[in-house]
Amino acid sequence: MSWFTRLRVLVVKELRDLARDRKVFYAAILLPALIFPILLALTGKLTPEGPTTGIGLRIGLIGHGPEVDEIIRESPWANWATGADDDRIRSGELDAALIADYSGKRLTNFRVLYDKSSPLSELAARELRGVIERVRDRSRRNALDATGIDASSLPPRGVQYHDLANYVRTDPPTSPQFLPSMIMLMMLAAAAFAAIDLFPGERERGTLETLLVQPIRAEEALLGKYVAVFLVGYVAVIANIGGIAVASTFEASPLEIPLDASTIAGAILLTLPASALVAAILVRVAARAKTVREAQHYLLPLTLLNMVPALLAAAPEMQFDAFTACLPMAGPALALRELALGSFDPLAIAMMVVTTMLYCALVLQGALKYLANEEALLGDGDSDGKAARVIAVALFAILATFVVGPLLREAPTVVSILVPLVVFTALPAIVAGKSVGLGFDLRVFGRRTRGRSWIVAILTGIGLALVVSGVAALQRHLLAPPASFDEAGRNLIVSIPSLPVALLTLAIVPAIAEELLYRRFVLHGLRTELDRPRAILASAALFALHHLSVFRMIPSFVAGIVLGRLVLRTHRFWLAPVAHATSNAIMILLAHSASPLAGGSIARTFGDERLAVWRLLLGIVILVVTPWILERRQVWPLGRTAAIPDRT
Repeated sequence: MSWFTRLRVLVVKELRDLARDRKVFYAAILLPALIFPILLALTGKLTPEGPTTGIGLRIGLIGHGPEVDEIIRESPWANWATGADDDRIRSGELDAALIADYSGKRLTNFRVLYDKSSPLSELAARELRGVIERVRDRSRRNALDATGIDASSLPPRGVQYHDLANYVRTDPPTSPQFLPSMIMLMMLAAAAFAAIDLFPGERERGTLETLLVQPIRAEEALLGKYVAVFLVGYVAVIANIGGIAVASTFEASPLEIPLDASTIAGAILLTLPASALVAAILVRVAARAKTVREAQHYLLPLTLLNMVPALLAAAPEMQFDAFTACLPMAGPALALRELALGSFDPLAIAMMVVTTMLYCALVLQGALKYLANEEALLGDGDSDGKAARVIAVALFAILATFVVGPLLREAPTVVSILVPLVVFTALPAIVAGKSVGLGFDLRVFGRRTRGRSWIVAILTGIGLALVVSGVAALQRHLLAPPASFDEAGRNLIVSIPSLPVALLTLAIVPAIAEELLYRRFVLHGLRTELDRPRAILASAALFALHHLSVFRMIPSFVAGIVLGRLVLRTHRFWLAPVAHATSNAIMILLAHSASPLAGGSIARTFGDERLAVWRLLLGIVILVVTPWILERRQVWPLGRTAAIPDRT
């Protein structure tokens, strides 16, 4: 029997086993096919018409007058700026511009400049159109009522819309951002049932160990189960896309994406690598679980982890290029978004497909060990699931910050920053600490700290600031942020005029809250099941996701590695918040207008991209040399399941 024949027999056998469970059928076909028509029909009926509020779109303004003042008053969703030009809109510094043209003292017409390739810019133009029409019609009626002239006899005042995009989309969609998230969610939900049934489900039924007496290799058994899980997930994708196509035909549907045959075919092809990666991740996780209950514990954090890249891909400033296409799960989500927007980048799509399939191979290679020996097949031993719980709490903090953050934009800057940090970052870490053996004792990782350890923490913060600034500058050559990203950072610091308050709000409180979650709670929980390097890398990855920006992800990941290594090397938790706060404080002192360092030689050194490599090297030297000099002692050899004891 050939290898392909054996694989076909295995896949057919696994699919027949899954067909006996009706839950897989409901999750893979009925739920995706029906959920979109129902939800979108209800959304179209329940969503009120009118301008979007609370978005904070940035509109440039040229001209003044009574009608301009009325437009400003009726646009609470806009942040107005004086002046505008094409480059500021193309770069993303402004979302749109409103220009009032006058002939003497008489208003002749309005001009709206926008970039159709940007969802936010297109949204700004659409909102401006509605406001301008209301104000223009009202002033027109008032003038006609005062003179008694028939309105139909007067020509309308013109409004010109100028699209500055490099490409023009026909019939552009207005809501493509949520589609990748929904498709990924349906894909994961359907394939999860299959993965759980084929691994821990068979362990509990006692059928998985029959692989020991079959004339097949572990690689073939794993591949057969993987293909079955993949097919179930991919059927869910096709049913999901069919549901979208049906929903788009509803009169009440808010979905405005043209789903012709080519778009549907493109969506089916682009979701194929995403389905392959989701299936590989589910197989890797389910193969590790000893029981169905344990696998279900992993499902929630895995679902949240799968959703975060898709949600980040919905950010308008996140462009789909050869770099972002290589990000796990975010690359396929971005490709789906671009398909909805009518854009096509062959190089980026090719990079997405190649890297996603490479991730699949790496993930499946890690799952092979769970089918390669008798002990793993029989499921000897048990796991307490602490790693899954800490990841779930961290992902809850990330998604809560993502959802609640925009709702606090109108609040004072201090409130909008501190509320998510305290409520959704620090508090969950403290409350959930008992689940991983921490309780409410914040002195974990050491009760007494020597004076020279605090020096190590401060010097680590200085080195970390140098490394992060160097990495961020070098990253610009691969992933250059828009001008609006840098401007938002500067505006955040400027919005807090008091330097002590800025240091407290932007440096000290974020350091304490984030370190409580990621270096105390997450790192401690991961160390119960993972070795030291993998625990540091996993906690650093979650820490990077917490910042909810692709432009901050790499510097934050590097910072998470440095801080995690500091905690596990010294076994003292509070050194991490000190180092973190020191790094943040340096950046604020160099940028805040009330700081004596702002505009000086040190600030210019940190801002000079030509010195990025030297800052990076100097920071690495400080991080390596400082602990070697001041903390020269043997690192405790922690076992795979050993808890981190207190140093008294």
